[in-house]
Amino acid sequence: MKKIRILKLSFLLIELIIMTACSSDNLDHSVPVTPVQNPIKAVTAIDGNDSTVNGVVDNMGKTISMLFSHKTVEELKSTPLKITFGTRTKRISPTDSIVTVDLTKPYSIIVNNLVEDQTYVLNATVVPLLSVKAKDGDGGMVNAVIDQEKHTVDFTFNKLQPEDLDSIELHIEYSSAAKPITPKDSVVRVNLRNGYTIKVNDMKEDISYAVTAKIISTCPKPYKEFHLDNDGKQQEGNISYLWDNETMQNIGDYGSVKYHNYLTTGSFTVDLGDWYYLKDFTANFYWFLTNVCPKKLQLYGYTKEGTPPTDGNWDDWTPLGSSVDNTDFPEENFAQGDVVSFPYEEAPYCRYVRVRCLKNFKATPTQEFSLGEITFTSYKK
Repeated sequence: MKKIRILKLSFLLIELIIMTACSSDNLDHSVPVTPVQNPIKAVTAIDGNDSTVNGVVDNMGKTISMLFSHKTVEELKSTPLKITFGTRTKRISPTDSIVTVDLTKPYSIIVNNLVEDQTYVLNATVVPLLSVKAKDGDGGMVNAVIDQEKHTVDFTFNKLQPEDLDSIELHIEYSSAAKPITPKDSVVRVNLRNGYTIKVNDMKEDISYAVTAKIISTCPKPYKEFHLDNDGKQQEGNISYLWDNETMQNIGDYGSVKYHNYLTTGSFTVDLGDWYYLKDFTANFYWFLTNVCPKKLQLYGYTKEGTPPTDGNWDDWTPLGSSVDNTDFPEENFAQGDVVSFPYEEAPYCRYVRVRCLKNFKATPTQEFSLGEITFTSYKK
């Protein structure tokens, strides 16, 4: 009987302990809360030309950037915004998803991500310079390329002569909210030979754009061979085929160029007919990444005065840029050809150019190589 009583007391004690441990005062009812990762998903507004401006939301830095091109200052002072909040985001200020604000100054959006309050600062800026145009000789108007980050305005002309840059008319389009400083007029005649500066205020600061101009032209064909003692001999075709203005648009379409190509070994030398500041050299393939298609090419220019010595000593020739490796030449660029380009400031000045094959695509590489067409373009300085 004693044993039964002791057992009953033990069970009661255990039950009491369990009930005490499970009482509401001792239970932890808290559930881990996952904060909203992107409390603000998007901010949009309509620009002055009815296009949509999408704000760039930086959730790490808690900033929102918006770039307008066509709003006036007065319109920016009263801009309707559409804010897309995360589904679990608690809105503090503003509580509405559509609100009209003054974007000529920073605007704060305050939210709670279920863990803490967060303040996003929205800053709006304007693109101060929308376009700059000028007439290309007897051709049409040319749009300059504007780099809004580097604040540069670059013209490329084809029909002007260098002296034409001494007096050229610019047509400038400023943003509606921008304040022109220099020049104030939208049409102005300037000297672009040594560059020009456009200065404008974007509502926050003065910005200077450096305007430059380059004149580019194709070195006129036909070129001439300037055969040197150590150049290769003609093995197939005629070197004049290299400047007959016929290029294949599709790989293997040899009939489209009447099977015209020039095959030689080592190198050939070209007389461009005049001295040029070279911009581009383009080699159009005949064979493509097989057989006697050049796998590695090197250009050389005669940069000294006068005519090159006929012995072709390579010490008299200057390598133009690095060697060209066609190992992984993309098939989609076949029609465009193999292009070697030279920056404006480093453009080699020469009349005589040598094209040298270092190796081809044969299983056992040699220096035999075949091309379908070559073209040179130049800067006019």
